Amino acid sequence: MEERKINLKFFIGGDSGVGKSSIIKSFLGENYENKTPMGDCHQKEIDFDGRHVVLRIWDIPNKMNYPLNMFYRGADCIFLCFDLNNLTSFENLEKWLHDFLFSASYVNVPIIILGNKIDLKNENNSNNNNNNNEIISKEKIDEWCKKQQDKMINGNFNKSYFCGIHYFETSAKESINIQESFIKGLGLAIKFYKGEPECSPVVFKQEIRNKNDRFCWCANVTDCSY
Repeated sequence: MEERKINLKFFIGGDSGVGKSSIIKSFLGENYENKTPMGDCHQKEIDFDGRHVVLRIWDIPNKMNYPLNMFYRGADCIFLCFDLNNLTSFENLEKWLHDFLFSASYVNVPIIILGNKIDLKNENNSNNNNNNNEIISKEKIDEWCKKQQDKMINGNFNKSYFCGIHYFETSAKESINIQESFIKGLGLAIKFYKGEPECSPVVFKQEIRNKNDRFCWCANVTDCSY
C-alpha cells in the first residue's frame, strides 16, 4: 500500500534582503501563524497528489553558528533566491549553491532558483553606473545555470549530481510564481522522496521577461505545466 502521509523538508537560502521571508509568507498565506518552537522553521500541512504532506520550510540564516552539513541534512528540496535588481545577490548565488552541494546528505536533491522582485522596475538611467541596480538578464541567468549544471554533472562537488536546476522569476509582493514554484518543488520532492528523482539535463525555456507572465525554465520543459 502506497504511503499516504509524508514529511518533507524545504530549505530556502540567499543573501539578506532578497525577500526569502516574504516568499515564505506569501506561500503560507496571510492567516498563517508559526507554531513551531524555532523562528526560522515554518510548517504547513498540504493535501497534494493524493498524499497528506507535512511540509517544514527552513529559512537559512546568513550567519550560522553550526556546520552547514547539519543544517542541510535531510533536505528534500532546496530553494536559492536572489534579487533580480541586485547583481551582488546574483553573484553570491554560486557560493550558496556550492555550500549546499558540498554539505548535502544525498545527491540529486531538487534545486529551484528564484529570481525575486520581478515587480520592481529597473530604475537605472544613463547617468547611473551602479551595476547593483541593473536587472539581471535572462541570458546571464541562462549562462549561469548551464555552467553550474556542467559542474554538477562532472562531479566538481565530490560526486556527480544529475538533478536539473529549475528557475522561476517571482514577486513575493504581488504573489507572482510563488505558489507555482512551491507546487513544482512539492512534485519534485515527492519524486525524490520515493527514490525517483527527476534527473534529466537542464533545458531552458526562453521567454520575454514580463512581470505579468508566469513561467519557469525547467528540466523537461515539455512536461512542465507552468
